[in-house]
Amino acid sequence: MRIRESIVQGRLKPGQRILEVEMAKELGISRAPVREAIRQLKHEGLVVSTAHRGTYVMTLSSQDAKEIFSLRAALEGLAIMLVVQSRNTEVLDKSVEAMQTCVNANDMEGVIQTDLRFHEILCRAANHQRLLDIWSSMSVQIRALLSITDLQYLGPSEVVPRHRVLLEAMRASEAERAMWLLINDILKVGEYAAASLAASQ
Repeated sequence: MRIRESIVQGRLKPGQRILEVEMAKELGISRAPVREAIRQLKHEGLVVSTAHRGTYVMTLSSQDAKEIFSLRAALEGLAIMLVVQSRNTEVLDKSVEAMQTCVNANDMEGVIQTDLRFHEILCRAANHQRLLDIWSSMSVQIRALLSITDLQYLGPSEVVPRHRVLLEAMRASEAERAMWLLINDILKVGEYAAASLAASQ
């Protein structure tokens, strides 16, 4: 969905009004699919509509960042435990290599995308549908927060090694160590995002 991508990549800014007629004209489509896209974006928490005022890109707050990343940490911590128990860690290998390719190319957008893909695969590998549904419902907001805050908590050279250490702990069946490695990183990113938003508001 092109409107979603415009929001998560920061082309449509927090608080910016979305006009159906203008958006349809820009995309070269009728208003009906734009209206349906906006309905879906409301469900995802990326836009908000107010009577007599219209539809606007959601402005995420410092508290939103804290809540989203703390819930994400809890979900992925559980996913780690389940994946280690099932010994299904090999599904994560390709996403780490894809991440390394993006780092080598200095493609930060690619690094963010492949990083999120790693965490999506982790949640899928947990074989826990409700966990995956909740994570998926937040994933767009997570991506938006990364764009909005211009988040660079970890430098490109640190991203892949951190994931490799995590995978090594999982392969060694060190579930608790892997869980806390992951939770610690997610919570620190959340703190960084919250502080960035607080400073800008």
